[in-house]
Amino acid sequence: MFDIVYWPESVLKKVSEPVSDFDGLDYIVERLYETMAHHRGMGLSAPQVGMLKRILVMRREGEPFTMINPEIVSKAGSIRYSEGCLSFPGLFVEVERASNINVRWQDLSEEWNEDNFQGIAAVCIQHEIDHLNGVTMLNYAPQFQRETITRKMRGKKYEEN
Repeated sequence: MFDIVYWPESVLKKVSEPVSDFDGLDYIVERLYETMAHHRGMGLSAPQVGMLKRILVMRREGEPFTMINPEIVSKAGSIRYSEGCLSFPGLFVEVERASNINVRWQDLSEEWNEDNFQGIAAVCIQHEIDHLNGVTMLNYAPQFQRETITRKMRGKKYEEN
């Protein structure tokens, strides 16, 4: 299992590098799932464990699902959702996102895939791709909420269970 990186660590503000070497990714992906499950997350991206690699994991229809080098191809509709984040434990931000997205990504066998995601799956993928781009839910919060969350996060110390 990996340790979660908490805001305001600088790695959460950096853009991740595309994955070109797939050797050893099985191990990384397995640990990402283990970490996500341990913390009861909906999704997890590599930057949240300190790795600047374009990898995200989540559950799709209850099954483990991995996206490597994901790109949103198109967006439609709108949904507002109160988002939480493992890098901001116990805190939530209301975010408006596309309710329907088409995404292109590679799987662990380096094959390219493209599919449509709707509702909460679309929200989760957009949230995790934001992490890959150095963006957090805090970027969507009104100024007063950003300041409040930043103060709270700077004052907390976290211990891994």
